[in-house]
Amino acid sequence: MLNLTGLDDLRNESSEEKGEPLQLPLDKVIEDPDQPRKRFDEAALEALAESIKVRGVKSPISVKPANADGFYVINHGARRYRASLLCGKLSIPGFIDATHDSYDQMIENIHRDSLTPMEIGLFIRQRVTAGERKGDIAANLGQKNSYISEHLALVDAPASIQALAREAKVGAKTLYVLAKLSTEFPEEVDAYLSDGLDLSRAAVTDHFNQLRASRTPGASVSGASEVESGQGVVGVSGAGKGGGVAKRVPGQPRAGDSSTKSSAYAKASETLRGIMSSFDKLKVLSQDEVLSAHLKTADIDKLSRGLEKVWAGLRLGQDEE
Repeated sequence: MLNLTGLDDLRNESSEEKGEPLQLPLDKVIEDPDQPRKRFDEAALEALAESIKVRGVKSPISVKPANADGFYVINHGARRYRASLLCGKLSIPGFIDATHDSYDQMIENIHRDSLTPMEIGLFIRQRVTAGERKGDIAANLGQKNSYISEHLALVDAPASIQALAREAKVGAKTLYVLAKLSTEFPEEVDAYLSDGLDLSRAAVTDHFNQLRASRTPGASVSGASEVESGQGVVGVSGAGKGGGVAKRVPGQPRAGDSSTKSSAYAKASETLRGIMSSFDKLKVLSQDEVLSAHLKTADIDKLSRGLEKVWAGLRLGQDEE
């Protein structure tokens, strides 16, 4: 009897030389245990399985050369592999690529937008643990350094933020902002997330900016344009008996006795010092690449200079007494 067991190998080698995919036995194909993608949508897999049952796998998978045990480790195509198993296929078309590495897997999945922020963060943590520099990881992925920092921060974020990062519903930049804010407002961030509030980056930033402002000594400052220019009347709520104290325009008569005015000046000065201290903190935050989109250093400096003028005016008015 003729031994024909080598014919399949000969056919596969011939197909590979022609650039045609090989027909790989599914029982000889395995997934990469280190693949970055950890989450698979079961409903989507079942739908893909129904399509493959009727039309077959139209886009071949990529595998590494057979290992010592004769198994082909998948480079990319895990969804097609799983769906083929679901619909009872015995083989799957595939190409052998010995040069494919973990970065190729990541880049493909990132471009397909099929990874969660946490999956990306875990991959980056894995590469950092292996001794790679963050700048090199960014270059290999074709991303900015901020991309690496944003995703890496999620791995050590509070549990409530990690839970969101395991889904694909909230962007990494918003999650990063939440992670940064959680160091300043841990309980408030948890409450914000548990209440199911708006998770757009603008809404998150605005909410916590208001919260931060509410904790500033005194209350809000009205009339930003007047503050910037140092002219006109600037109301400082909570400073003075009438709910505010006004910067005196040159030539305007003073009202009230000197003791009342001295007290008002003191309260206004204390309020302004607190506000200016908050602006100093915002300057530091605005240097962060992500938060700078909402906290512009130039705008903060402009307001700070305006407040300094108001404060100087108040002190001058007190000295004139």
